[in-house]
Amino acid sequence: LKSLRTTLSYNYLDQPTLPSSIEADVGLAQGETSLLLQPSHHFKSKRTSLLVQASMRGNNLSFMGRLSNKSKSILEHIKASMTVNLNLESVSAVRITPTIDLTRQSPSCLLEGITGSGRTKAVVNLNYQEPTL
Repeated sequence: LKSLRTTLSYNYLDQPTLPSSIEADVGLAQGETSLLLQPSHHFKSKRTSLLVQASMRGNNLSFMGRLSNKSKSILEHIKASMTVNLNLESVSAVRITPTIDLTRQSPSCLLEGITGSGRTKAVVNLNYQEPTL
């Protein structure tokens, strides 16, 4: 167990007899692998969700998924990220981040080229509906 945090929020105007929401963060880690679980429940909407993030620092990989009980499908959002380090002076790394928002049926993919200094990067957003550079 790496970390544990809980938040209980209360808004009297929103719901005077119940808390507004309860959230928690549970962080687990072993070696270069880490896992973060973020469950939450909003009392007024009766929405319960779980965000799951996993990362492997040595391999520069990360994965994220969001589950909810108020969607057409339980899985709402998927995101991954992979960074490939290059031994070039002009470009030190390339990061690829595909994302799928299943509630909006909206896939996208970010391609980032990071300079050797780390101060500048080129970003290509291959968003299905609005690609940008």
